Amino acid sequence: MTGRRPGARSRALVALVAGCVVIAGLVLPSGGMLDRAEALAIEARLRLGGAQPAPADVVLVSVDEVDLQAAGGWPLDRRHLAKLVSALDRAGAKTIVLDTLLVERHVGVGSGDAPLAAAIAAHGAVLLPIGIRDQAGDAELPEGLARFAIVAGPNAVPAVPRGSAVPPPPMLRAAAAALAPSVLERPDAGDTPVVPAAVAIGAHMVPTLAVEAVRIHRGATPAALWFDSDRGALLDGVPLAPAAAGRYRLRAYGPPGTIPTLRARDVLGREANLAGSLTIIGIDAPAAGERFATAFAASVSGGEMVATAVANLLDGRTLRRPSPRSALGLGLVAMA
Repeated sequence: MTGRRPGARSRALVALVAGCVVIAGLVLPSGGMLDRAEALAIEARLRLGGAQPAPADVVLVSVDEVDLQAAGGWPLDRRHLAKLVSALDRAGAKTIVLDTLLVERHVGVGSGDAPLAAAIAAHGAVLLPIGIRDQAGDAELPEGLARFAIVAGPNAVPAVPRGSAVPPPPMLRAAAAALAPSVLERPDAGDTPVVPAAVAIGAHMVPTLAVEAVRIHRGATPAALWFDSDRGALLDGVPLAPAAAGRYRLRAYGPPGTIPTLRARDVLGREANLAGSLTIIGIDAPAAGERFATAFAASVSGGEMVATAVANLLDGRTLRRPSPRSALGLGLVAMA
């Protein structure tokens, strides 16, 4: 999908914003108004360029309100999730990311934990999120999580513990290929969310969901992943994407749907060809999860943003912070 060529009004707007950034960069200290001006320049640049193609192997499977009601409402029945994972397995998805917390234990007759664990184990490369409590973390990770801790590189500064982990039930935890916290931070300036490369849980640095998804998809071992306080996550010594202070500012590819998206009911209702894909299962319904804004849309689901984060890290194209010189160049190009 590509955007239409912008008109003179759009180019003039970008030129104006870029000029403001140049002036602000010369007279204002970093932070506050300058950060906001830079964020406006970045987002204006994205809108000017229009929608850009996302990596072809990233697919979002959206569980919307219709799917939720068909499955019995919220929270989503885990037996329904099991059918969805099995359908993606048959479709050839190489890596599957579940972007919905499964922290409660479901046991007894008709429980969904057993079929979901069986479907996850049968696929072999399913990543589950963990929750984080806003309280001081324990010194050690819960049983089964320590093997996913990230190695701190020589430039890593010990982070303040973010909280304590809330993992999935043991049955699901044992079946998953990996566990990771799903963290989307709202920025101080601008709309586009920010994703840290790793978070501190107790005494350990743990890679976030998008970082761990890329590692699994590329077939790397946990030991190949390092954390640097400035450059973010490094896989086999190579940074995944441009980062600032260990965080990635996400680059939206366009409005919702720019990343290839399938409805859950369509995946279940027909045979799909998702061979080799990294597929994210996300919830897109008012009852579930936060909404986010990007340069292209005022309301985007968390699943869409996780898919964006994964795609950004796969193609190494997160947003960079513009300097006044680059903002001036943007303004000149816009006026041309």
